[in-house]
Amino acid sequence: MRRAIAIWYQQHYGLTLDPEREIMITHGGVAAINLVIQCTKQEHQGVIISHPSYMLYERAVTALNRPLGESEYHSALGAAWQDTALQQAGVMIINSPENPSGYMLNAQDWDAVAEFTQQHGIWLIHDEVYDVMAYTERHQPAMKQPKMRENTIMINSFSKKFGLPGLRIGWRVAAE
Repeated sequence: MRRAIAIWYQQHYGLTLDPEREIMITHGGVAAINLVIQCTKQEHQGVIISHPSYMLYERAVTALNRPLGESEYHSALGAAWQDTALQQAGVMIINSPENPSGYMLNAQDWDAVAEFTQQHGIWLIHDEVYDVMAYTERHQPAMKQPKMRENTIMINSFSKKFGLPGLRIGWRVAAE
C-alpha cells in the first residue's frame, strides 16, 4: 500500500517518496493528525490552526490538552503571525484545499508558511485530504516546496479521494 501511495504522488505531483521510510498507514486522516500532534511538540507548546477550518482540529487539540492558537491565513499572512503566542507554537495545521471554504494556498502563501515555520522551528501539518477536489487550480503538496521538505508532515486518506469513507484508511508522509 505504501508503494502504491508513493507511485500516486509521483504520477500526480512529481513528488518522489520513499515508501519504506516516509509513508505511514494510519486509521484514517484524523488519527494521523492526532498521532502527528502528539509526536511533534511538547505539552506546553500550542497548535496553530486556521479559521475557518475542519471542525475536528479544534476537538483533537483540546482532547490532547494542548493550547490552541488561531491564524487567519486567508488575509495578510505575515501580519497575522507577528503574535508572540503563535511564534511559540510547536505545530501549525494547514488544510489546503480547505474544508469548509475550498480555499487553496497559493505560491505566496506557501512561501510565507515556509518562512514562518522555519524561522520559529514549527512543524507544519498539511492536511491535503481534499487534494483531488481542487477544481479552479492545481493542488500542490507542501512537500513540493523545496524549503518545507524537512519540517512538513502531510496527511491524506482514501475516504474522499477514492470514495471509501467507511474504510477509514489514511496516511502520513514525512521525511525519514
